[in-house]
Amino acid sequence: MDRQRCAWHGLILDDTGQCSRCRGEATRQNARTIYALAGAITLAAAAALVGWKLVATHAPVAARQLREAPTAPLHGPAPAGPTEGPAADDDQARLAAPREVSVVIYTADYCGWCRKTKAWLDQRGIAYTERRVDVDRAAQREMKSKFRGGGIPAIDIEGELRQGFDPAWLERTIRARASVRAGPG
Repeated sequence: MDRQRCAWHGLILDDTGQCSRCRGEATRQNARTIYALAGAITLAAAAALVGWKLVATHAPVAARQLREAPTAPLHGPAPAGPTEGPAADDDQARLAAPREVSVVIYTADYCGWCRKTKAWLDQRGIAYTERRVDVDRAAQREMKSKFRGGGIPAIDIEGELRQGFDPAWLERTIRARASVRAGPG
């Protein structure tokens, strides 16, 4: 009885219609597919876990920062009082003082919290100097000399340092520095 042979390898075919070499190649191909699929699933699970950890870590901080954000404007309406003379000049100086506080903010273009911090300062009319650490090596060195970590935004308000967007701290620090500038009221 003449057995059939594999057209590729010239080997005798078994009951399944494959030679031993074709059967081995099919098994190896299936194994490669299974390994690739397992790797993709593992990678997706790791990415989901890391993403979940980021959300779980940062969501409470963001919620706290939103709760602590001041609702009243930093400067408020002008106080009722004299509109001319030395007393009026003192009132104007006290209102202008927060705008004259020296604020340096270290940012990067890709940083959402940096944009929030700048928007918060802009909304209140606070002038600031922006130092872009993503494009300026001198700004990177300057930031590293002042701050321990590399987190942004990094804010320097006349020597008071803080990393991250913290509206309550910004409000307190700017008010404190402004009151020092304005002198006794």
